Amino acid sequence: MLSTKPKEQVKVLIVDDQKDQSFGAEINWRDSFKEIANNEKLDLVIHAFVSAEEAIEFCFNHRVHVILLGKELREKNGKKVYGLDFIKTFHELQPWTQIIILAADNSYIEMAQAIRNGASNYLLKEQTDDYTAYRETVLSEALRQARLAILDINNIASKTAIDSVFVCNSPAMKFFDQKLNAVAESSWPILLCGEIGLGKESAARRIHECRTVLYKTTDRPFVSINIGSLNDEFAQVEIFGCEANESAGGNSKTKPGLLDAAAGGDIFLDDIAEAGPELQQKILKIIEERKFTRVGGTIEIPTDARFIFATNRYLAELVEKNLFSTDLFMRISAFEIKIPKLSERKEDLPDIIRHMLKKALKNMPDKFNLFEQFPKDLIDYLTRDHIQGNLRGIESDVLRLVTYSHDSTEKVQFNNWKSVLGVAPKSFRKKVPLDFDKHLELSTFINMETNLLSEGSVGLKVLRDLFEQKLVEEAMKKNNHNLRLAALNLKIATSHLHTKMRQFKIPTKREISNEPQRSKNLSKHKRSRSI
Repeated sequence: MLSTKPKEQVKVLIVDDQKDQSFGAEINWRDSFKEIANNEKLDLVIHAFVSAEEAIEFCFNHRVHVILLGKELREKNGKKVYGLDFIKTFHELQPWTQIIILAADNSYIEMAQAIRNGASNYLLKEQTDDYTAYRETVLSEALRQARLAILDINNIASKTAIDSVFVCNSPAMKFFDQKLNAVAESSWPILLCGEIGLGKESAARRIHECRTVLYKTTDRPFVSINIGSLNDEFAQVEIFGCEANESAGGNSKTKPGLLDAAAGGDIFLDDIAEAGPELQQKILKIIEERKFTRVGGTIEIPTDARFIFATNRYLAELVEKNLFSTDLFMRISAFEIKIPKLSERKEDLPDIIRHMLKKALKNMPDKFNLFEQFPKDLIDYLTRDHIQGNLRGIESDVLRLVTYSHDSTEKVQFNNWKSVLGVAPKSFRKKVPLDFDKHLELSTFINMETNLLSEGSVGLKVLRDLFEQKLVEEAMKKNNHNLRLAALNLKIATSHLHTKMRQFKIPTKREISNEPQRSKNLSKHKRSRSI
């Protein structure tokens, strides 16, 4: 049996104290809007209210596509109530909603005023046949625009996301994953701590995945924002949204924020330590009251989005220095989880590199390659030498390798990976093999370029001793083996120079002078013994 795709549910509100039942029935009869979904059937739900207050309360907890708002509503305390006065309120609660004014008369002045206030169109309640086609066109276009606006809001999640992977093969990461699964059941804020480039967003997404499984749903949104990359004012607009600017007239519309996109899901705020005092207080209010106000707005909007925070700084120290709110710190640090360092999860690195390689080759199909085709020394380098670094450093190296590697008919070759990454020794100015013996001249030693961090290096101590030895030999030779003059030339004490000469077994001038006589005596001694 083939499974059919469930119908998309769209909500329409009719807010009118003299609502025409036949008009509502006609809308309910239309279950398909050809202009907006290529004959896709829609699950249309109609909600009718006699007062704007009831409709506003409904909008606090439900997403609405189209609102049919009566021009005149039920009187309150003996005063007339006009639907035009509630357009701004509806838009602040539901920025994507298309509002159509319903009126019994055709007043061009009121039409213009409604459009200026933010209404998308104006319809008459009359039921004449020649007006039906126009009314259906208006409703279909309003619904199409509302669905497109909601689609844009839902796409915020994909726009703010990064391509990350969560790998937990190592014991440290398996224990870390257990913690994430445990805190995912709570609605309380979660704080992820760790150095730069350890994968805080991938950990946040892991919490989101756990909650998706926990609540048995596939449509929980996940949005993220890096506060450290934005100034405080712009960050507030991105998170809370912005109310329409009346001074801009009809060109300004209410801008939804990330909290709108995160409704029913999770919102990840990275670098929370960089938030300014005003933003900190607003976030604290959301956590405590579950309500927020748009920038420039006045209405408190409820939200059920769950917060995940991250930082690479010690918030406790910032609190002591009055650089971070004590109250906010206490609220978000109840579930504080530290991300393991790379040195604690070496077993995870091969799979992480595989993911990064796949990501780097996404737009390079002609350079397809597998991690298993890397040379062993390259794998050793990526999984060992980057332990003190971070995931970004590994990803950067993988991207450079893929970009600058040489193509072949079968696969990408990485024979030149050391030169690409700047690991291999550069060419010598003098083509002399690196041979650390006493026959190596000082000039040759100075003119050579070597990489002290390469695998074949003898280390800093050996190189330093060799350099000192050659320098002492050169100074003695230049000063005709005069100990005092050589010491002056090297700017060290004579006793220090003498110690160095004994260390490196460099003969003094007297020892050199006595060498021929010593050799002669030794030769004479050998001849006498032979006789």
